[in-house]
Amino acid sequence: MLKAYMAHEGSPAFDGCVLVFAHTRNQARYIGSCAIASWGCGEYEITHAIRKPAFDKYAKGDTPYVIESNNELPDGVAFFREIDIIY
Repeated sequence: MLKAYMAHEGSPAFDGCVLVFAHTRNQARYIGSCAIASWGCGEYEITHAIRKPAFDKYAKGDTPYVIESNNELPDGVAFFREIDIIY
């Protein structure tokens, strides 16, 4: 079963973050670092993955994947830049 993680480098409020659905935290770190790399950065060693169990119910399928914007989430669900969710 996939679990939800917030992956980021540095402070997520300033540097950005992605929502990753993965089986393990290390898998989420790797997938998150690859997504962040597409922004011009992304180093596994400094990528953090924090569990966000409130988002587990939005996981689809069993193949790990990343969500990079709120537009990819169901209507009415917000994740990015939501201070009460990030911290």
